[in-house]
Amino acid sequence: MYGKNVHEAVIQNKDKITGITIHLVDDEYDTGKIINQCSINVLENDSAESLGKRVLVEEHKFLVETLVKISNNDIVI
Repeated sequence: MYGKNVHEAVIQNKDKITGITIHLVDDEYDTGKIINQCSINVLENDSAESLGKRVLVEEHKFLVETLVKISNNDIVI
C-alpha cells in the first residue's frame, strides 16, 4: 500500500500513529532493508488529505536527515 491509500487506511482504522520508512530498493515492492524510520502522531481532526500533507512535509525533512546520517556514518547501509 502506498500514497493516499495509506493515509486513508490510517484514518479509517482510527490509528493514533503513522510513520515514515526509508529503505533500500530491491526487486520487490517495500521489501528492501530498512534504513531509518520515524513515527508521526495522527491528530484527532486529521483527514486523509491533511495527514498526507503533514507526512509529506516530514518525509522531506526526514530524507535529508537520513542522508546526512548516512554521510556521517551514523547509519551504515
